This record gives sequence, structure tokens and C-alpha cells, in this order.
Amino acid sequence: MSKVKVSDTIRLEIMQLPPAECSPNARVHWAGKKRAGDNFRDEVFYLALVGKKDALELGSTFPWEKSELRLTIIVAQKRRRDTDNWLGRAKPGIDALKLAGLIVDDDVEHLTIAKPVFVVDKTRAPRTIFELVRGEK
Repeated sequence: MSKVKVSDTIRLEIMQLPPAECSPNARVHWAGKKRAGDNFRDEVFYLALVGKKDALELGSTFPWEKSELRLTIIVAQKRRRDTDNWLGRAKPGIDALKLAGLIVDDDVEHLTIAKPVFVVDKTRAPRTIFELVRGEK
């Protein structure tokens, strides 16, 4: 089951990795890429709506004008990881944050994306954690 925590930070835990089909290096049919991206986007979107509802109950207002996104990717094996490819894989989830109304936009003026952090943990993998931190207005 996925989890959500709220404060000045909205934390979304998705029980899957960003889809490999969405990697810039993936050699897949466009329909497979779209299907995988849509499934991941939908998962993040619905969790984002829950986080938004909880934050609204605590008095927060949306969309956030400026924010920082921190990605934690929990994997089962230690190996080399390419940051750019993983950000490409996470793009449908980042788009879901805008779609859910948490952020104004995902451009550089409104959203700062930190370098993804990779954690090797066989018992918790696979998992992706989106941590959205409200920035200065």
C-alpha cells in the first residue's frame, strides 16, 4: 500500500520504480511507453490528491508557486545509475504533481529538482518516494 505524509512537505511513496519504458535510452514502441507512463502518472496523481486534501485540511493553499522535488529511489541491487535517465523515467510522475494541482508548473522557475538519491534495500524495493517541499513565495 502506498503512503502519504503532509506538512510543508508532501511525501508520496509509490510501490514501484519509475517505468523503464520512459527512459530516454529505452527502445520501445510508443504505445508501450505511453501505457507505462500513464500508469505511473495515475498512481502518483491519486496519491498527490490525497496529499493535497490532507494539506488543505491543515490550512495549506495550492498550487505552490515554488517548490523543490526530492526523489528517493529504492532499488534491490547496487549498480551504476544514470541520473538523467532516472529523471526521464520519473517525468510522468512529475507531470502528475502539476495535474493534481500541487504545483504551478514543472518548469525551472517554479520547480527545482534535486539529484535523485538511490537507496539499496532488498526488503523495501521497489519503491519511489516523491518529496515535494514548499519553497519561498
